Amino acid sequence: MESMAVFDATADGFHSFTNLMWPQGHPYFCETMQCYVEKLMELDQIIHRMIMKKFGVEKHYDNLMKHTKNDLRMSSYDCTGRNEDEKYQQAEQEKPILFPIHTDPNLLTIILQDQVGVEVQIKSGEWVRPSLSSFVVFPSESYEAWTNGRLEATKHRVVNSGNGQIRYSAILASTPVDGFDIQTPQELIDEEHPALYKPFEFSKLFHFRFTEAGKNADSVVKAFCGIQESKCE
Repeated sequence: MESMAVFDATADGFHSFTNLMWPQGHPYFCETMQCYVEKLMELDQIIHRMIMKKFGVEKHYDNLMKHTKNDLRMSSYDCTGRNEDEKYQQAEQEKPILFPIHTDPNLLTIILQDQVGVEVQIKSGEWVRPSLSSFVVFPSESYEAWTNGRLEATKHRVVNSGNGQIRYSAILASTPVDGFDIQTPQELIDEEHPALYKPFEFSKLFHFRFTEAGKNADSVVKAFCGIQESKCE
């Protein structure tokens, strides 16, 4: 796998990235990526609003968005081997994995891929391949904590399509800014739903993922800031 990222995917961020990659300039790339991310951010904001409306916490939308930035990661995977039909006739454990099972640390993840590679795990444990013509959208660890577990960080992986081509993907991640604490709104805590997570700063969760405890955890966010097994302090 190869990847590159624009952290804080704003106009200034894309200009800085473009000038780094092409010192002579590349206006077409810069303008195209800006336009793409602007449209994707509209989708991102709609989904955030839908989530907050669902849980009756819309009044927190502006504050959360004020302290959220968007990062864009562009990745490529070398998909060599058997063709796709043959691969999916194999037993589950025999699927060639390009990127192992994991959850993301941010709030919300939106993926666009040029060929199917991402698989998401549903509650039954089954792995599902999204439609190629759709965006793949799922909540991540910070949203699990913010919603007090009402949303669960989605486990996903990348498998080899086996068509011998390079798979490309663009991933937009809405990410809390440095210094902002992820804290469950009081409206989502009651007798039926006691607090499950301690407040935490995103950067600390991110770094915890690379510790031995984080690498071995079934749920990184629960291991880091779960009330019963917190590593926050």
